[in-house]
Formats: sequence, structure tokens, C-alpha cells
Amino acid sequence: MNILKQKVLDILKDKIQQTIPREKYLISLEERISLPLIKVITGPRRVGKSYYLYMVLKYLLEHQKLVESQIFYVNKEWSEFFHLKDGEELELYFQECEIDTSQPFFVGIDEAQEILGFETFINNIQSKYHNAIIYITGSNSKLLSSKYATLLAGRYLEQRIYPLSISEFCSFGKKKLNTETLQEYFAYGALPQIVSIEDQQLKIEYLRGVYNTVFTKDIVEFFHLRKSSLLRKIHGYLFKELGNLFTANNIAKFFQSQKIQMSVDMVLDYLEYSKDAFLFHDIPRYDIKGKKLLEVNSKIYTFDLGIRNAVVGFDWLQEREKYLEHIVLSHLLLYGWEVYIGVLGDKEIDFIAIKGEKKWYIQVCYLLTDERVIEREFGNLLQIQDNHPKIVVSMDPVEYQNYEGIQHRSLLNFLEKLDDQALF
Repeated sequence: MNILKQKVLDILKDKIQQTIPREKYLISLEERISLPLIKVITGPRRVGKSYYLYMVLKYLLEHQKLVESQIFYVNKEWSEFFHLKDGEELELYFQECEIDTSQPFFVGIDEAQEILGFETFINNIQSKYHNAIIYITGSNSKLLSSKYATLLAGRYLEQRIYPLSISEFCSFGKKKLNTETLQEYFAYGALPQIVSIEDQQLKIEYLRGVYNTVFTKDIVEFFHLRKSSLLRKIHGYLFKELGNLFTANNIAKFFQSQKIQMSVDMVLDYLEYSKDAFLFHDIPRYDIKGKKLLEVNSKIYTFDLGIRNAVVGFDWLQEREKYLEHIVLSHLLLYGWEVYIGVLGDKEIDFIAIKGEKKWYIQVCYLLTDERVIEREFGNLLQIQDNHPKIVVSMDPVEYQNYEGIQHRSLLNFLEKLDDQALF
């Protein structure tokens, strides 16, 4: 057997044994694995894409009894594969591994975007072998851009991987679901590796390292940027403006007021590159009465609060409303909801969440401290003239009774039960 392949298989055995399954993704894995499509696993760095592949391999080893001769795996973050630069070298390595293609076999390429022409190799494998089980991962959404998708068109299925839910965070770290754990979740985020780091300073250093990797490899190098210092300034601005309405024009004007030359086009480009690397995502606004999307003034959020806090600092007292909104949003996205910002005249609804025929209107606040706050949070929802569920989520430990048909849920209860939709 090829020496490199044997070394890789030995590493994989250890990785598979250490893998803690994520139930949500395990269910989708079982639903998708037998489909004759290329499975494309996307998401930001360190979110757990590689471990998804280890879950796939574990499933195949246990349920389809694959053996070593039926496994082909490449991970471009491992030093063993730094030498693989393009599709031709990938094909050569595949031939050297002497994969048994007479039976179902696994092909997994981690961080495929770092191999020039990987899509040609994948296309050839799928065209030649009907029994190939193909998985690729990527930390940049351009993995599915027209450049690549032309060859893979209509033959792939995308799975987005998100950071840990609060329930997973507790399970992975053997923690209790309480306000203390929630504070840790707010401060250091939900990347799987963060759970195993005890020292607070090491947590921050780890998170800054993840940010720098995304910044360098998935944005600056991937898009061949020359003005990386301006990109860092934009990131700093966006991290601080988390959960606020923004336009590229306003961002450019802000920097121009600081004597920093930055055009609207540059802001648009750099923002798009950052979204492609999954560092940020913007949530569009939806006119509830007019039933249409609004084209301007989205809100900006990041994929992980820990990364954001490691870069610009954690300030619970000043920014707790932002953190609460962000956690609610991230859980909705994790569990497959489409999310919009609601607009009703001069009122704003924090989130409209849609999944299939289900639609929820959600307001998020810190505490329902007095009648003024209650009137504001519940009052906005009362103005929506339809019968879809309306919910106020807060950190109050005790849930209020329904307020004119509007539900109140504590944040912990909302997050814990969102996965099984047992909120009503």
C-alpha cells in the first residue's frame, strides 16, 4: 500500500474514534449518504466540516463495512498534502492509492478550493464510477461558484455547517444549561474546539488565530487582495456594528471622515469576499404589509460571537441586546430557518423566521423590566395582522403568561426546544 495513504488511514482511525457526533448532522447524513450526488460541505474554518467527514466515514465503516482499500481521503490542511497543488497531482495520487473501485468507495477532499482543478478530478470520478461516495468540503462559498459549478451542475447537494448550538455546547463540554454557561457561550462563541480549552487567554488566542486564518487564506490569498489593511479596518467596523443596519455608502463615508480613502465599490467588494468566506452574513429586511423584500439597509451579523469578541472585545453591559439577537439568529439558521428583519411601517420586528409553511415573528430583548418595555416588545407584534405565532424571547428566568395571544419564552427555553420545535 502507498506509504502516504497508510499514514493517512492511521490518522483517520484516531480522528474517527475521537469524533463526537452532532445529532442534527447525523440525521441529515443518513438521509443523504445514499443519494447519487456529490455532497458539498460548506462553512467557515474550524466549524467542524472535517469532523462531518469523519462522521461519514464512521457511518460507512459501521453500516456499509468499507475497508481501507475503499477509502480515498485528502485534507489540504494536513502537511502530508501540502504538495498536492492541482487536479493532475490529485489524480496521480488517486491512482497510486489503488482504490478498489469495483465496490462502493469513499472519496473525501477537505478544503477542496485549495487544489486548482479539483472539480475536474471530482467530475471524472463521478462520471467513471457509479458507486463512488463523494464528499468535498470548502471554507469559501466560491467553491460553488459558476467557475466550479459548471462541471458539477445539477449533481451536487450542499450541506452548510454551523457552530454548536447551546445544547451541543453543553453536551460537548459536559456543562449544565444555565446562565453561567450561557455567558461563556456569549463570550467565547461556539466553535467545537473552544469547548476543550480551559484557560481564558488561550481561548482568545485560539479565536484570533481562527480569524487570522480566515482573513489570510480565505479572503486575502483566495481573492488576491493587495490592500489587506483596509480589509481589517472594514472587519473591525462590521464587528462593532453587529446587528445594526448598514449600507456600503455609510461605511465608505465613515472611513472617509477618518481620512481613510475607501470607495463604495471597495466596501462592496470586500464585504462580498468576507461573506464568501462565511465570516459575515447580512439579513435582508422584509416589508410585512407590502409582502416584499427591501433592497437596502440589511443588518450584518457574524458566524461566531467568539471570533468577534476576540477581535474587538467583549462588553456585556453595552452590547447584551446584540448578543441575544445574534444567538437567536444563529440557532434559527442552524435549524434550517430562513430569516428576515421585519418592517411594519416605522416599527421593526427583530426576526421573521420561515421554514416551509411555518412562519414565526420574534422579538428579542434582555429583560421585560417594566410596562414600557413590555408594551414595546409585545406591542410591535400585536400590530401584525395574521395568525402566525408571535414570540417575545428574553433572559427573564420566569416566563410570562400569553399577552393577548403572544407567547413569551425565556432564552434558555427557546434555544433548547428550538431543535425539536416544542415551543408551542
